[in-house]
Amino acid sequence: MIPKLKEAIGTTPQTNGMSASDDWREDCGYNKYFEHEMIWQQGFYDGNDEDWRQIGIPHSVLTDINTNAKGKYGWHFNVVRDTKYAIITFEDKDDALWFRLKLNKD
Repeated sequence: MIPKLKEAIGTTPQTNGMSASDDWREDCGYNKYFEHEMIWQQGFYDGNDEDWRQIGIPHSVLTDINTNAKGKYGWHFNVVRDTKYAIITFEDKDDALWFRLKLNKD
């Protein structure tokens, strides 16, 4: 049963918020919401599991934020109609600006 459970929920931050690293800062991480939002990626989603996996946030990006952001941060996913959004949020506006300048892919 455990292998099936792991298959169903995934093991990467972009699929379920779990991490291969135990070093996420306290009060930061998956499903943590803060004032300054940045959309990392967005794309079509019709409820298919394969489509869900196409939109995510790379572990390397989250690790960089965890290492360099001065304030708290989090990430989450929203689905609006047929679009999935991967969103990163920051407590501190300077961290959001740093992210926008250094890491944001747009």
